[in-house]
Amino acid sequence: MTAPLHAAAATTEDGWILLRAGAAWLLLPRADVRAIRHGGEADGMARLALSGQLQPLAGVRPGRYVDTVFEAADEGSAPLAWCWDEARLLQALPAVPQPLPPVLRAPGSPVDAWLEIDGQVAFLCDAQRLRRHALGR
Repeated sequence: MTAPLHAAAATTEDGWILLRAGAAWLLLPRADVRAIRHGGEADGMARLALSGQLQPLAGVRPGRYVDTVFEAADEGSAPLAWCWDEARLLQALPAVPQPLPPVLRAPGSPVDAWLEIDGQVAFLCDAQRLRRHALGR
């Protein structure tokens, strides 16, 4: 099991990437994201978009023009472009992340903490957990 991200948040020096999928805001460590491309250019890679509930969508809808490629792809798998509505780089977190209360933790959920950014709740996760949640591996 991976250590909770809220415990490591204070020591992350590379910054964070704030990503939006519909109404869902996610914070991933900057070290997990190899590339961010605007304009939906995936260089022939397969593309995956998530719903606001972090479930894979059947296709990539118009407006998902920010693609990210995660650093630690599964061994032997083809690169995958993850499609988002918005992406922002944060050098530091504006507040201390709070662990999700046990009653809000779902088995297999990629998130384990939250914080408020610009009036929105953003959930912390990492690329490995998000991949495992969305792709089932």
